[in-house]
Amino acid sequence: IAHFDALTNLPNRTLFAKKLHEAIQHATEQQSTFGILFIDLNNFKQINDSYGHSTGDRFLQFIADTLKLHIRKKDFLARFGGDKFLLLIEDIDEENIEYIGKRLVHTLDQTFEIGHLELHTAINIGISMFPKHSDNAEMLLQHANNAMQVAKKSGSNRYQLFNPEIQMQMQRKLMLETALNDAIKKDQMLVYYQPKLCARTKNIIGAEALLRWNHPVEGIIPPGEFIPIA
Repeated sequence: IAHFDALTNLPNRTLFAKKLHEAIQHATEQQSTFGILFIDLNNFKQINDSYGHSTGDRFLQFIADTLKLHIRKKDFLARFGGDKFLLLIEDIDEENIEYIGKRLVHTLDQTFEIGHLELHTAINIGISMFPKHSDNAEMLLQHANNAMQVAKKSGSNRYQLFNPEIQMQMQRKLMLETALNDAIKKDQMLVYYQPKLCARTKNIIGAEALLRWNHPVEGIIPPGEFIPIA
């Protein structure tokens, strides 16, 4: 009960954390590498909202069973919580773990029949490697999660290997989210009017109002960066 998920019968987050620490110790002693795949279902909320939690639960069971069929017995699959799964693969390099990520994305890009319903899944996978990306369990999970978020932004059914630029993007996004709360209060928003010209007469026939954020440290931040955050 303490270590396994009641719905899918997979190891839960607690047991995965224990296994991850063991894998770090083993890989350190053997000077080997391993990888973590952070797997996220894109459309699970819509399934729950549209067809109810009972259907959503059966859908998660289908996903868990499908994942188990397409990994090796020695690979460690766990349910992280909600619609997220974790997969730990030991003694593997970047090239091969990326191949596995690609294969799982392709495998789960299918329609599942649950009762009279046909439900299509879409997933995104983030990957982090020990020791290249971190030798710390918490950071390895965070990096895999961050890589998954980047894959998700690119569209459904994608995988992404972590790189340092991803961490910088996440930190900047958090910084902007925090600063944006006070930006209006501190009168940091500016409106620029871009003229619209008639191509024939060259006369100004209107203007497009464009919001700019004059950040006290970062300078002018374009709307393409802060509007999605807003």
